[in-house]
Amino acid sequence: EHDAILQAGSSRTKFEVKLTRLEENAVVIVIRDVSERYRRFEAEKRFVFETTARQKDAEANRFTRHEVKNGLLAAIEICGNVREQISNDFNLFRKATKHDM
Repeated sequence: EHDAILQAGSSRTKFEVKLTRLEENAVVIVIRDVSERYRRFEAEKRFVFETTARQKDAEANRFTRHEVKNGLLAAIEICGNVREQISNDFNLFRKATKHDM
């Protein structure tokens, strides 16, 4: 069994060639055009590659959204703590200035 490629201009045809010796002076040669099977195989390979790439992109996007969300939640918590501390300090300052008057 052998593979062969015939190229005529921009057209390329893949063949599968099988040789079988029947007798000393007799040989059977079977040549099959496997171009369509080869194109289908290449298309399936591209599909798997592209699907895998999309899945990896989706996983990376989910991870990024998760990390951004965690960062935002941490920033919101820090802002809340700062606001609370400023409010407490301001209230203490007001109480202190009322007693001084």
